[in-house]
Amino acid sequence: MLKQLVMDYFHISVVALEDSDYKESLRALTELYTPLTKLEQLVSDSLDDDTFLQDFISNMNEDVFKNRCISESLQKRSIADQLLETSIYNTEDLDVTAIWQVIDFYTESIVLTRENDVEQEAISLTKIGILYHKV
Repeated sequence: MLKQLVMDYFHISVVALEDSDYKESLRALTELYTPLTKLEQLVSDSLDDDTFLQDFISNMNEDVFKNRCISESLQKRSIADQLLETSIYNTEDLDVTAIWQVIDFYTESIVLTRENDVEQEAISLTKIGILYHKV
């Protein structure tokens, strides 16, 4: 039952990521943490040496980490896009501090997706390049 619950929450997270809905993905990953931890405890306390379940937990921990990084990266990029829109494009004066904050958010997005999602990393790098070109 716990395994199915973990798989269901993970599926919700993956579908949300496909729709670029980082909020729903992060929510599902947060909800997934408790049943996954309980499943880990049950397997470690068990006398059986269930390697299939141990492999499942190990793989799920890796996948959850990757999806969390990708979701947080989308969140950082969304924050940077909003800050760029409100602080730079909607004002007449150039706010250098806001530009550096935007670059910092894009850089954080790149670091989070490095070796996890090349497409998201490329999008953030492109946005930094466009920002440097415009400013």
